[in-house]
Amino acid sequence: MSQDAIIAALARLEAGQAALRGDLSRLEAGQAALRDDLARLEAGQAALHDDLSRLEAGQAALRDDLSRLDAGQAAVRDDLSRLEAGQAALRDDLSRLEAGQAALGDDLSRLEAGQAALGDDLSRLKSGLGALGNELAATRSALMDRIDRAQHSVDLLRDDIVVNYGAADRTQRIAKGASDETRALADEVRAMQRQIAKLRTDMDQRHGGSP
Repeated sequence: MSQDAIIAALARLEAGQAALRGDLSRLEAGQAALRDDLARLEAGQAALHDDLSRLEAGQAALRDDLSRLDAGQAAVRDDLSRLEAGQAALRDDLSRLEAGQAALGDDLSRLEAGQAALGDDLSRLKSGLGALGNELAATRSALMDRIDRAQHSVDLLRDDIVVNYGAADRTQRIAKGASDETRALADEVRAMQRQIAKLRTDMDQRHGGSP
Protein backbone atom coordinates (compact mmCIF):
# COMPACT_ATOMS: atom_id res chain seq x y z
CA MET A 1 0.00 0.00 0.00
CA SER A 2 1.36 3.40 -0.89
CA GLN A 3 1.81 6.19 1.58
CA ASP A 4 -1.01 8.20 0.03
CA ALA A 5 -3.40 5.35 0.45
CA ILE A 6 -2.36 5.02 4.08
CA ILE A 7 -2.82 8.74 4.62
CA ALA A 8 -6.24 8.60 2.96
CA ALA A 9 -7.21 5.60 5.09
CA LEU A 10 -6.05 7.42 8.23
CA ALA A 11 -8.05 10.46 7.16
CA ARG A 12 -11.08 8.29 6.68
CA LEU A 13 -10.51 6.67 10.09
CA GLU A 14 -10.21 10.06 11.72
CA ALA A 15 -13.34 11.24 9.94
CA GLY A 16 -15.12 8.05 11.13
CA GLN A 17 -13.87 8.63 14.65
CA ALA A 18 -15.05 12.21 14.51
CA ALA A 19 -18.42 10.99 13.26
CA LEU A 20 -18.46 8.42 16.03
CA ARG A 21 -17.57 11.10 18.57
CA GLY A 22 -20.38 13.22 17.16
CA ASP A 23 -22.76 10.31 17.36
CA LEU A 24 -21.53 9.62 20.90
CA SER A 25 -22.07 13.24 21.87
CA ARG A 26 -25.54 13.09 20.38
CA LEU A 27 -26.20 9.84 22.24
CA GLU A 28 -24.98 11.37 25.48
CA ALA A 29 -27.12 14.46 24.84
CA GLY A 30 -30.06 12.16 24.10
CA GLN A 31 -29.39 10.23 27.32
CA ALA A 32 -29.21 13.50 29.24
CA ALA A 33 -32.51 14.56 27.64
CA LEU A 34 -33.99 11.16 28.53
CA ARG A 35 -32.75 11.53 32.12
CA ASP A 36 -34.36 14.99 32.26
CA ASP A 37 -37.57 13.56 30.84
CA LEU A 38 -37.40 10.71 33.36
CA ALA A 39 -36.84 13.21 36.18
CA ARG A 40 -39.78 15.27 34.97
CA LEU A 41 -41.87 12.09 34.73
CA GLU A 42 -40.86 11.10 38.26
CA ALA A 43 -41.65 14.61 39.48
CA GLY A 44 -45.00 14.43 37.67
CA GLN A 45 -45.71 11.05 39.24
CA ALA A 46 -44.84 12.47 42.69
CA ALA A 47 -47.13 15.42 42.02
CA LEU A 48 -49.82 12.97 40.89
CA HIS A 49 -49.30 10.96 44.08
CA ASP A 50 -49.65 14.15 46.11
CA ASP A 51 -52.80 15.10 44.17
CA LEU A 52 -54.15 11.59 44.68
CA SER A 53 -53.42 11.80 48.42
CA ARG A 54 -55.15 15.17 48.57
CA LEU A 55 -58.11 13.75 46.63
CA GLU A 56 -58.32 10.75 48.97
CA ALA A 57 -58.10 13.07 51.98
CA GLY A 58 -60.81 15.26 50.42
CA GLN A 59 -62.97 12.20 49.80
CA ALA A 60 -62.48 11.09 53.43
CA ALA A 61 -63.42 14.61 54.58
CA LEU A 62 -66.46 14.50 52.30
CA ARG A 63 -67.44 11.11 53.75
CA ASP A 64 -67.09 12.56 57.27
CA ASP A 65 -69.18 15.56 56.26
CA LEU A 66 -71.74 13.21 54.72
CA SER A 67 -71.84 11.17 57.94
CA ARG A 68 -72.33 14.35 59.96
CA LEU A 69 -75.07 15.45 57.57
CA ASP A 70 -76.77 12.06 57.91
CA ALA A 71 -76.53 12.30 61.69
CA GLY A 72 -77.85 15.87 61.57
CA GLN A 73 -80.75 14.81 59.36
CA ALA A 74 -81.54 11.96 61.77
CA ALA A 75 -81.47 14.44 64.68
CA VAL A 76 -83.74 16.80 62.72
CA ARG A 77 -86.12 13.92 62.01
CA ASP A 78 -86.13 13.04 65.72
CA ASP A 79 -86.79 16.69 66.62
CA LEU A 80 -89.58 16.79 64.04
CA SER A 81 -91.10 13.62 65.50
CA ARG A 82 -90.94 15.15 69.00
CA LEU A 83 -92.51 18.37 67.71
CA GLU A 84 -95.31 16.43 66.04
CA ALA A 85 -95.85 14.43 69.23
CA GLY A 86 -95.87 17.69 71.21
CA GLN A 87 -98.40 19.20 68.81
CA ALA A 88 -100.60 16.12 69.16
CA ALA A 89 -100.36 16.41 72.96
CA LEU A 90 -101.24 20.11 72.74
CA ARG A 91 -104.24 19.29 70.58
CA ASP A 92 -105.34 16.69 73.14
CA ASP A 93 -104.88 19.23 75.96
CA LEU A 94 -106.86 21.79 73.96
CA SER A 95 -109.65 19.27 73.43
CA ARG A 96 -109.70 18.50 77.15
CA LEU A 97 -109.76 22.22 77.97
CA GLU A 98 -112.64 22.77 75.57
CA ALA A 99 -114.49 19.82 77.09
CA GLY A 100 -113.75 21.20 80.58
CA GLN A 101 -115.04 24.63 79.56
CA ALA A 102 -118.21 23.05 78.19
CA ALA A 103 -118.61 21.10 81.46
CA LEU A 104 -118.03 24.32 83.44
CA GLY A 105 -120.69 26.04 81.32
CA ASP A 106 -123.10 23.21 82.10
CA ASP A 107 -122.20 23.39 85.80
CA LEU A 108 -122.71 27.16 85.74
CA SER A 109 -126.11 26.71 84.11
CA ARG A 110 -127.03 24.16 86.76
CA LEU A 111 -125.78 26.49 89.51
CA GLU A 112 -127.81 29.36 88.11
CA ALA A 113 -130.85 27.10 87.92
CA GLY A 114 -130.14 25.94 91.49
CA GLN A 115 -129.82 29.55 92.65
CA ALA A 116 -133.12 30.37 90.99
CA ALA A 117 -134.69 27.34 92.70
CA LEU A 118 -133.15 28.41 96.03
CA GLY A 119 -134.56 31.88 95.49
CA ASP A 120 -137.99 30.38 94.92
CA ASP A 121 -137.56 28.14 97.98
CA LEU A 122 -136.44 31.15 100.01
CA SER A 123 -139.48 33.12 98.86
CA ARG A 124 -141.74 30.22 99.79
CA LEU A 125 -139.91 29.84 103.10
CA LYS A 126 -140.34 33.54 103.83
CA SER A 127 -144.02 33.25 103.02
CA GLY A 128 -144.27 30.13 105.18
CA LEU A 129 -142.38 31.80 108.01
CA GLY A 130 -144.65 34.80 107.78
CA ALA A 131 -147.69 32.58 107.99
CA LEU A 132 -146.03 30.56 110.75
CA GLY A 133 -145.22 33.74 112.62
CA ASN A 134 -148.85 34.81 112.37
CA GLU A 135 -149.97 31.37 113.52
CA LEU A 136 -147.44 31.40 116.36
CA ALA A 137 -148.57 34.86 117.40
CA ALA A 138 -152.19 33.72 117.38
CA THR A 139 -151.25 30.51 119.23
CA ARG A 140 -149.21 32.46 121.75
CA SER A 141 -152.10 34.84 122.33
CA ALA A 142 -154.46 31.91 122.77
CA LEU A 143 -152.00 30.19 125.12
CA MET A 144 -151.56 33.36 127.14
CA ASP A 145 -155.34 33.60 127.42
CA ARG A 146 -155.46 29.99 128.54
CA ILE A 147 -152.66 30.62 131.03
CA ASP A 148 -154.46 33.67 132.34
CA ARG A 149 -157.66 31.68 132.68
CA ALA A 150 -155.81 28.85 134.32
CA GLN A 151 -154.08 31.27 136.70
CA HIS A 152 -157.43 32.83 137.44
CA SER A 153 -158.81 29.41 138.15
CA VAL A 154 -155.87 28.73 140.46
CA ASP A 155 -156.50 32.00 142.25
CA LEU A 156 -160.17 31.11 142.65
CA LEU A 157 -159.23 27.68 143.87
CA ARG A 158 -156.85 29.20 146.36
CA ASP A 159 -159.65 31.47 147.54
CA ASP A 160 -161.90 28.45 147.83
CA ILE A 161 -159.23 26.68 149.85
CA VAL A 162 -158.98 29.61 152.24
CA VAL A 163 -162.76 29.88 152.56
CA ASN A 164 -163.57 26.16 152.74
CA TYR A 165 -161.11 24.07 154.71
CA GLY A 166 -163.47 21.14 154.57
CA ALA A 167 -163.05 20.74 150.84
CA ALA A 168 -159.26 20.76 151.08
CA ASP A 169 -158.67 17.43 149.33
CA ARG A 170 -160.95 18.25 146.45
CA THR A 171 -159.49 21.71 146.13
CA GLN A 172 -155.92 20.38 146.16
CA ARG A 173 -156.75 17.94 143.35
CA ILE A 174 -158.32 20.70 141.28
CA ALA A 175 -155.43 23.05 142.00
CA LYS A 176 -152.89 20.34 141.10
CA GLY A 177 -154.68 19.68 137.80
CA ALA A 178 -154.71 23.38 136.99
CA SER A 179 -151.03 23.68 137.90
CA ASP A 180 -150.16 20.70 135.72
CA GLU A 181 -152.08 22.25 132.83
CA THR A 182 -150.31 25.56 133.43
CA ARG A 183 -146.89 23.88 133.43
CA ALA A 184 -147.79 21.94 130.25
CA LEU A 185 -148.89 25.15 128.55
CA ALA A 186 -145.70 26.90 129.68
CA ASP A 187 -143.58 24.01 128.34
CA GLU A 188 -145.46 24.20 125.02
CA VAL A 189 -144.86 27.94 124.83
CA ARG A 190 -141.13 27.51 125.55
CA ALA A 191 -140.89 24.78 122.89
CA MET A 192 -142.61 27.02 120.33
CA GLN A 193 -140.29 29.90 121.28
CA ARG A 194 -137.29 27.64 120.67
CA GLN A 195 -138.73 26.66 117.27
CA ILE A 196 -139.20 30.32 116.38
CA ALA A 197 -135.61 31.11 117.43
CA LYS A 198 -134.29 28.20 115.33
CA LEU A 199 -136.31 29.36 112.31
CA ARG A 200 -134.94 32.87 112.69
CA THR A 201 -131.38 31.50 112.90
CA ASP A 202 -131.95 29.46 109.72
CA MET A 203 -133.34 32.53 107.98
CA ASP A 204 -130.33 34.62 109.02
CA GLN A 205 -127.94 31.90 107.80
CA ARG A 206 -129.77 31.66 104.47
CA HIS A 207 -129.67 35.45 104.03
CA GLY A 208 -125.99 35.52 104.96
CA GLY A 209 -125.06 32.66 102.54
CA SER A 210 -127.16 33.81 99.58
CA PRO A 211 -125.27 35.74 96.78
